[in-house]
Amino acid sequence: MTQSAIAESATASNSRSRTNSTRTTVADRRFVLFWLAALVFYAGTLLSFWAAYDRSAAFGRLAALTAGLVATAVIALLARRGHHALIAWMGLGCLALAVLIGSYFLLIYDWQAAGAGKVAIIYRLGLWLQAVRPTIPLPFSDDINGNVAGGALVLLLPLGLGGAGWLMQNRSASRVVRPLGGVAVTAAAIFVLAAIMMTLSRGSWFAVAASLVAATYVAWRGRMEKDRLWLDVIFFAAIAAFLIGIFALAVLWPGSSAGVSGVDALLGSATGVGGSGAGRVSLWRDMLPLVADYPFTGGGLGSTMMVFSSYILMLHVGFIGHAHHLFLQIAVEQGLPAMVAFSVMTGTAAWGVLRSAAQPGRRRDFPASAAIAAIVAMLIHGTVDAGTWTSKLAPVVFLPLGFALATWALPVSDGFNLPRSSGRTAWAASALALAALFIVALLPSTRSAVQSNLGAVAQTRAELGLYAWPEWPIQDAVRRSGQIDLTPAMRHYEAALSLNPTNAAASRRLGQIELSLGQYEAATKHIQAAFDVTPDRRPERQLLGEIRAINGSPQGAAELWRTISLTHQQLALRHWWYNEIGEPEKAALVAQGAQLAGQ
Repeated sequence: MTQSAIAESATASNSRSRTNSTRTTVADRRFVLFWLAALVFYAGTLLSFWAAYDRSAAFGRLAALTAGLVATAVIALLARRGHHALIAWMGLGCLALAVLIGSYFLLIYDWQAAGAGKVAIIYRLGLWLQAVRPTIPLPFSDDINGNVAGGALVLLLPLGLGGAGWLMQNRSASRVVRPLGGVAVTAAAIFVLAAIMMTLSRGSWFAVAASLVAATYVAWRGRMEKDRLWLDVIFFAAIAAFLIGIFALAVLWPGSSAGVSGVDALLGSATGVGGSGAGRVSLWRDMLPLVADYPFTGGGLGSTMMVFSSYILMLHVGFIGHAHHLFLQIAVEQGLPAMVAFSVMTGTAAWGVLRSAAQPGRRRDFPASAAIAAIVAMLIHGTVDAGTWTSKLAPVVFLPLGFALATWALPVSDGFNLPRSSGRTAWAASALALAALFIVALLPSTRSAVQSNLGAVAQTRAELGLYAWPEWPIQDAVRRSGQIDLTPAMRHYEAALSLNPTNAAASRRLGQIELSLGQYEAATKHIQAAFDVTPDRRPERQLLGEIRAINGSPQGAAELWRTISLTHQQLALRHWWYNEIGEPEKAALVAQGAQLAGQ
């Protein structure tokens, strides 16, 4: 070899070394960012556990979410230790779990009770299957919703195929897998796809289609000889814009929650307790006030159903268990910080997969196409449903994140050796972020939101911790019983209003308590103040309508009540309540307003 050739070779080697060092640094930064976000998410989850009024239900949710995070950490740690085959076997285990869940669904689901579904031929096939399948003993036959099963299956299928693909391509592992593996994996995949079709979950169907597109894109990117960052930016931005755009368009679409907009009809309805239903868009709009009521803690793990019914729909029984939107559900149940943290976790994992796929020939612990397919499936299905997240299958939702980390997690020996300049930049950015958070925390509006959040938690734990139907006919009866102390909650609301008089959440919640206690003048003042700030929210309209009615203006009440959905006999319940407390004249005014409103 000539001297010049040796010099060129050394130069190329040094260039590759610098490039690999840069990649290691970038990947390590992503790894740190992911786990910092996970720490914030889990802190929010613990805070939500504290806020919950039912600790037994909250503990089950905490255990499920903890298991999901632990599974993610285990997969990431194995990847950094270089246990490629073990990760692939875990991926193949996801396919086996999908087969089990699919089999359980097909053996348990009641198509007859569900009624004629969206696709007649699948409904008839389900009825036939229900007639010929064996009976499962009751202790092992917990009902499973089609959206819950479908949401789990669309995540597990690509992960399972990714694990199987890695094992079949690996020489040492293929000796075990190849002889019967191809046939068995193909049969399992076909079975899982059939189970997804039988769930009648359109969100799951769209998720499968979207995950196939995403996997195809990543596989195509992996064959490129040059890194084209702009392609990944466009792909990533397109997914984010779609997810944010669908939600924003639906919520901001003109029209009242009493009607059904074109977007609402497209996204379909959500089934509540007893087969009752609500349009997804209307449900999202109605859930948003809960985010304002509990911005930092969420309503509490496992508490969404009764919190939503009691303080938004103002019903005495549970209506619906979750927000039918993954990220909205996290915000409602666990608070905005947890929702933002989970978004950062998901975005970091997805971006890491895309950038890993852009490095031709790079060693990966798991196929990038399978990981991105599972993440996209989670996001698309999460756009219309959150049943899997709130069920016992919640740990499954975290698996795409763990396997995504396995596509770009580096061995521990690479360490976290960041360049000094990069480290200084990171510290400076962190210091600025902390300073900004400190300044925001000192703002009167932020302190007011903290006080109203504490008041909402105190009220929820006091009222719903005691309330149970039919032992108590209505939440107002608990407030009047003298068996709970709402003074702490009311003090928090008053402190919130002293800091920020336009805090609509504090005004409404305080006014609702005063209305129950018969303090009508104070209730009028606070509910009107809440309406002045947020006139489009459903609870403000329902409460102000009631205030107008009992103050002698049933026509004014009807004007507000016509703009919201009151199909669950809310006004009949209020009519009964005023008769129950010995105020028949107010009951008559509520009845008159309801009649004028056509309710």
